[in-house]
Amino acid sequence: MDDLLDWRLLLVIAVFGAGWAIARVDMEQVVSKARVVPGLIMDGIGNLLRGERVAAASSFLQAGQPLSQGNAELHFAAGELFRIQGRYEEAIRVHKAMLAAEDLNADTRTRARYELGLDYQKGGFLDLAEQCFSRLEGTEYADASLRHLCNIHLYSRDWERAIADEERFAKDDISSELCRHVIAQLYCEWASEAKGARRDELLAEAVKRNPNCSRAWIMRLDDAVTAKNRSDAFTAIDNIKRTPSVIPLCTALVMEAYQQADSAAEGARWLAQVFQRHPSVLMFDRIYEAVADVWDRERLQAFVDDAMQSLDGEEVVARWLETRGLGDAGGQYAEPRRALGDARASFTCSSCDFEAKHHYWQCPVCRSWETMLPQTKDMQG
Repeated sequence: MDDLLDWRLLLVIAVFGAGWAIARVDMEQVVSKARVVPGLIMDGIGNLLRGERVAAASSFLQAGQPLSQGNAELHFAAGELFRIQGRYEEAIRVHKAMLAAEDLNADTRTRARYELGLDYQKGGFLDLAEQCFSRLEGTEYADASLRHLCNIHLYSRDWERAIADEERFAKDDISSELCRHVIAQLYCEWASEAKGARRDELLAEAVKRNPNCSRAWIMRLDDAVTAKNRSDAFTAIDNIKRTPSVIPLCTALVMEAYQQADSAAEGARWLAQVFQRHPSVLMFDRIYEAVADVWDRERLQAFVDDAMQSLDGEEVVARWLETRGLGDAGGQYAEPRRALGDARASFTCSSCDFEAKHHYWQCPVCRSWETMLPQTKDMQG
């Protein structure tokens, strides 16, 4: 009996001792981790300050192990740093692990799916990005995902789906007004790849969505001039007149339409009147080129002299030199152009101030539509 009691007592003592030892080991691990984790985070911050983003991401991932709801932000930070550095495979691994983690709540996994979509999009895996963004409808990332879907469809030139995306943005009167301008531009993009009757249908739809879509009317004018359809050409010109700022984009087409109608002098006179009402270096330059073969030297000189009264710029001076015969007669004003640094009037985006020598209907930088209309900094009146 005493032996049995001794054995039970020894068993209790052994169990207690084992529990105490295990608890001590766990506490040591907790204390050790409590020392290590802040150090790793500080290392990550230090790497960030030194511009070493990949090293910072690695530090944050180590500090965030094992993955849990409490340290999810460290993993998001690491994934974004990998993506910024173009390390898309590492970013994808981080966000896929978060998406698969059962310990994370639904909102965190939704965010991980959105970040994963960004990884795929930046990495060029557009089909996988589209799958991610398409599954975020009804979440707080729905609008942002829809914008990314639209960009994916634009990049892949899937105009029909891009138009459908834009239509979903039209939630109220203000957004509907904005969307119709963009949708008209998308129909113009689509039409630029089409021919014949299909092109006509798409341009008609662009005008239906936005009757003041200058691009659609310019494209229609181009088609009418090519087909020598006088009636359609002047219908297009009448609609273009409502937006004088786009005249520099189509002065040559306008003059050709008037010439086909045996009214070149009338066309030149109208263009000169447009310049008087909306003087700018760009307007001057394009109209000069359009009327150069219509007016004699004396009339051209008068036009340039009038322009010099209201405009400053090397372009005007170069034209003045040309009309006085001081340039290279064989190459128009090649010598004055070289002497003045080839300073041609530029296009400036009204949204982000990006400047370019050539016109874009969509700004290459901020991706805004119709913000690079020919409105130059030296516009007056």
